[in-house]
Amino acid sequence: MTAAQVAMPKVGVQLYTLRSEIDVQRPSALGRALELAAGAGYHCVELFGGFLDATATTVRTDLERLDLEALAAHVPIEQLEARSFTPALADYRTIGCARLVCPWLPPARRGGVEVYRALGASLDAIGSELALEGFSLGYHNHDFELDVEGAEGSDGTDGLQTIFDRAQAAHLFAELDVYWLAWAGRDPAAYLRALGRRVTLLHLKDGELLRTGRRPAEPARFTPLGDGDVDLGAVIEAALETGVQALIVEQDYCEGPPHVAIERSLRHLERLLADATKTAETE
Repeated sequence: MTAAQVAMPKVGVQLYTLRSEIDVQRPSALGRALELAAGAGYHCVELFGGFLDATATTVRTDLERLDLEALAAHVPIEQLEARSFTPALADYRTIGCARLVCPWLPPARRGGVEVYRALGASLDAIGSELALEGFSLGYHNHDFELDVEGAEGSDGTDGLQTIFDRAQAAHLFAELDVYWLAWAGRDPAAYLRALGRRVTLLHLKDGELLRTGRRPAEPARFTPLGDGDVDLGAVIEAALETGVQALIVEQDYCEGPPHVAIERSLRHLERLLADATKTAETE
């Protein structure tokens, strides 16, 4: 692969990372998050929690003023399955956001392989409806889907793969979270290559990984990109090979100011992308 053949993905930040620096109950919370993202050097964002207190017109104005693009928006599974997303579609159109992502399953919604088969079928139907409206639907993983093995005698298929197996690629894309893959004992780069072009968005997250013994219920520590244990260089190489459209930085918890963490992450990611491009030029 040559550098000319590499389609460089867009780079964004999940605004959830900045939630401790904004008060979602106060006016202009989303506008403040957008300002922090732009100030850290980003040109793309992923929304969480809807529009908070803002109107779509206000958000569009802020995005244009700050030279930002809304790559995607996280929408709760309850809203998706209730089909109550319809009134919000006009707002997402207004800001030019055409990707909606199911970001999380509450504990009561998790289970064995049959649960994930049913979920995949449900998301397939929702994605089909959204496609008629000009939107695409994605699913973002954590670690719990990966702890579920497929049917007895299968080839090792896990709950996440089961979800995608039950949905057409045209109706459900993957937004892989590389930290949660690694936390669950998977090789994120290999998993990415296995799903290939199904992966439209990639969450880049770093932190400590338990190297031996049983992992606890929660991670020990999240970090800016490059300060943790995830092999992000290998992930970036795989992302460029498979044509991932956007890399999205996320840090669940920050020990210092989140806007500083996302800026550090962006600088590290820029170095990784530059190194990957140089590698491509020599191949």
